[in-house]
Amino acid sequence: MINGRAKLSDGFSGKLIQRWSVGDVVLHWCAAVPCIILILSGFVIGAGKVWLAPMMTPAHFHSLVYASVLFHNIFAIPFIIAAVILMVKWSRNQLPESGDGKWFLALGGYINLGGKPKHPDAGFANAGEKAFFWTFTIFGLALVVTGLLLLFPGLFGTLSKNGALLALIIHICSAIILGAFSVVHIYMGAVMSEGGMENMLSGKCDENWAKQNHNLWYAKIQGQNK
Repeated sequence: MINGRAKLSDGFSGKLIQRWSVGDVVLHWCAAVPCIILILSGFVIGAGKVWLAPMMTPAHFHSLVYASVLFHNIFAIPFIIAAVILMVKWSRNQLPESGDGKWFLALGGYINLGGKPKHPDAGFANAGEKAFFWTFTIFGLALVVTGLLLLFPGLFGTLSKNGALLALIIHICSAIILGAFSVVHIYMGAVMSEGGMENMLSGKCDENWAKQNHNLWYAKIQGQNK
C-alpha cells in the first residue's frame, strides 16, 4: 500500500544458489497444504453458520459442514507429522541473533515511506521469518495437542466436559492466531517479495535476492566456497 511490491534493486542475476534441500521443500509443502486445508475447513466448522449458512439451503450447508469435518480430521494427521518434523529440523536456523532488533526497527526494509530502500542485515532467516516460525511452533503445538485430545478423547485418559471445552477454546484461539500469521506468511513469500516464491518451488534463490534479503547468510556461504 505504501511502497508496492518489494522488488530486487539490481534485478535478477540469473545465478541460482541452493537455499533449501529437496527434502526441505517437500517437508514444507507436506505441512503447508494440509495447514491450508485445516484453516479453510476449520473456518467452515467454526464460523460457517454465521458467514455461509445464509447463502445456501440448510441441506447444502449441512453437507458442507460434514465434508469440512471429514477433511479436517483426515488432514490433521499428515499436518501433525510434517509440522513436528519441520519444527525440530528447522529450529537451529531460527534462533535469535543480534541483528534481529534492527531488522524490526527497519520494518524489514519493506516500508520506506518513499525513500531509498533499506535492507537490514539478516542471516539465513530474517527476524520476520523467525517470528513466524516460533508462532507456528508454539501455537502449532497447541493445535496438535488440543486437536488430538478432541479427536481421540481417550488418548490421554478420560477427558471431562470442562476439559474438552478448554481444549476447544485453546484450539480455536491458536487456530485464529496461526491462521492470521499464515496469511501474512503466504502473502510475503508469494506476492510481496520478488523472487521469494522460488525458494520453496526449486529450493534455490537468485544471487541478488540472497544479497538483498539475507546478506549475512550470502556472505557466509560465499566465504565457505572460497
